[in-house]
Amino acid sequence: MSLGLSAAAMNTCLLYTDLEWKVMNPVLNKPSLMAVEMQMPLEELLKGLQRMERVFIYLAVGFVVWAFRSGTPRWPAWCALVPAVCAWIMSWHIYA
Repeated sequence: MSLGLSAAAMNTCLLYTDLEWKVMNPVLNKPSLMAVEMQMPLEELLKGLQRMERVFIYLAVGFVVWAFRSGTPRWPAWCALVPAVCAWIMSWHIYA
């Protein structure tokens, strides 16, 4: 479960980055490229992607903690910990 959530968080992070840098940045530098009416829905989409990424990361880390606390074989928890931490680090780009 944690591996899937980590993958979803990383994919959401990549979608956010592509939308921000390939669509919104050129528009903000040259406002004539897109109407103002289109910029507002895109900003709302960015906010939604940010919230969705945070939820995926919190759930992934929560499932990793749950995996460490339950069950005797710890190797699945260690395998799930690496992608969860990578997804968490990838999410820092939004807050920086």
